[in-house]
Amino acid sequence: MMTLSINYWLLLYGAFAGLGAVIAARGRNRLIKAAVVGAAVVFLVDLARDLV
Repeated sequence: MMTLSINYWLLLYGAFAGLGAVIAARGRNRLIKAAVVGAAVVFLVDLARDLV
């Protein structure tokens, strides 16, 4: 039988990245801004997780 495992950190990273991208992506080139901000947020949250 198959077991389903959910990584809660991955869900949390996605939520923070999406929120940061929505807040920052305004004006022109929204997709590029959203991708950059989302990646930066995930990096910072991962860094903060490692420090705790």
